[in-house]
Amino acid sequence: MTGASDGKHRSFDTAVWLLISAGFLLMAAVRAPTPAVNEPHYLCKAKHFWNPDWCADDFFLDSAETHIVFYTTIGVLTKWFSLLTSAWLGRMLACLFLGLGWLKLIQQLAPGRWTPLWTAWVYQAIFAIGNFSGEWIVGGVEAKVFSYAFVFLALADWFQHHYRRAGFFMGLAVSFHPLVGLWSVITIGFAWMISITERPSLKSLAVPAGLFLLASLPGLIPALQLLLGTPQKLTFQATYIQVFYRLSHHLDPTKFPASSYIQFGLLLTIWAVGRRYLSRTCQESFFAKIILGSFIIAVVGWFIGYGPRPPVEMPSYEFRMKLLRFYPFRLFDALLPIAAAVVLVNLLLKNLEPRQDAVQKNNVGWFLWGVPTCCLIFSLLNVPVDRDSSRMAVAQKADWISACSWIDENLPADSLLLTPKSSWAFHWYAQRAEYVSFKNCPQDVRGIVEWNRRLRFLKSWGQQNFLNGYSNSVVNELVQETKVTHILAQRLGPFDMEPVYQNATYKLYQLPDLE
Repeated sequence: MTGASDGKHRSFDTAVWLLISAGFLLMAAVRAPTPAVNEPHYLCKAKHFWNPDWCADDFFLDSAETHIVFYTTIGVLTKWFSLLTSAWLGRMLACLFLGLGWLKLIQQLAPGRWTPLWTAWVYQAIFAIGNFSGEWIVGGVEAKVFSYAFVFLALADWFQHHYRRAGFFMGLAVSFHPLVGLWSVITIGFAWMISITERPSLKSLAVPAGLFLLASLPGLIPALQLLLGTPQKLTFQATYIQVFYRLSHHLDPTKFPASSYIQFGLLLTIWAVGRRYLSRTCQESFFAKIILGSFIIAVVGWFIGYGPRPPVEMPSYEFRMKLLRFYPFRLFDALLPIAAAVVLVNLLLKNLEPRQDAVQKNNVGWFLWGVPTCCLIFSLLNVPVDRDSSRMAVAQKADWISACSWIDENLPADSLLLTPKSSWAFHWYAQRAEYVSFKNCPQDVRGIVEWNRRLRFLKSWGQQNFLNGYSNSVVNELVQETKVTHILAQRLGPFDMEPVYQNATYKLYQLPDLE
């Protein structure tokens, strides 16, 4: 009987897991159409990693490998499948891992067989309203989605005192995405230090720590190599570019909209006040300390980043920007909506506990299912205006894809193109090398500085020749500096040559061998 009961319980958990994963995958499909915002970044890098001849001599694709574990595991899909198919297979894997981690974690934080599914749907509704610093968990396929999944699995095992497995999973989280993993380790360490009961001894954590280190090294070593061994001047330039220019929407708290502060202030209030009316288990209390740790990190990050602009007017701005580049807001941004969803579902369960009366029990059951279902529907209907990562109008996007497709079918494989500033997913559609792209910024110090130099050169070259036109001699200067073979132009021009292809929005020029 016990074996049959356990089998039935496992089957039920499997069904809930698949429903959670399906909800995540559906949300990703609706809110982040392929290719999503970072999928060309990750999957094209992975394809080039496995086949260096693909888009050979591309500046971004040749830059340092920052997520080597993702490229060698999930990225191997690009060897066998198209980028689009790889994206969908990767999304499925990501949602399955994330759904499993979610199931195991929520089972430790909230009672009820269906609670993990309900909290997932409530979380999706919260996420659909907005975020704090641009962090997300459910969307396209990239390294951090797997990292969060392993963090959830590690926490679930920690709560069950399976410390060795928890250490191994946390190491995998660091390997897939060092920042997500290490911030999670720091907050877990904080929760461990301030816990009074149910705290494992240091001796019992020796083997888990070894497993953690072993599992984290494949991703940690490349990340450390990016931080070490570069001249101080280059590091300063790269950090400034990254924090206050390219990634300011993630790293500079003065750039976050007021609505984000209001939303997360309300979420923080809901979580902090709501849990006072609930029974607190050891697991819930420990998770609350993790949320508190992420909140403290975010507050410290806010004080570090807040100040007069331009940034050079901030006292000790050089030191402060070095700290900001480590994304102090991302874990709070990711975990607080989860904590709020758990509290809301627990409050719902507590206040609608079924009674003996069959009619009341049935009505309560409908309500318990109705609220999360409405949350799921809301998350799918409340589609952001900018969900299309191209940020292009319909007609322009169609012309862009048509131009890229023509390039893919007609240009030599070793072509190097200069693309417009609005370039989007060029490698994905055109399958050719690109001189530089604003979106595709490398993550190593030298790469960031060179990326900025290339953009500045193009801006200066374009402005200097704007009034007099782009004669063959002017184009020759461009070719000598960049070695580009073609220009895909939207507004750039006119040139003293005829385009080899054009549509309503774009023109493609083949640059002659000018002397």
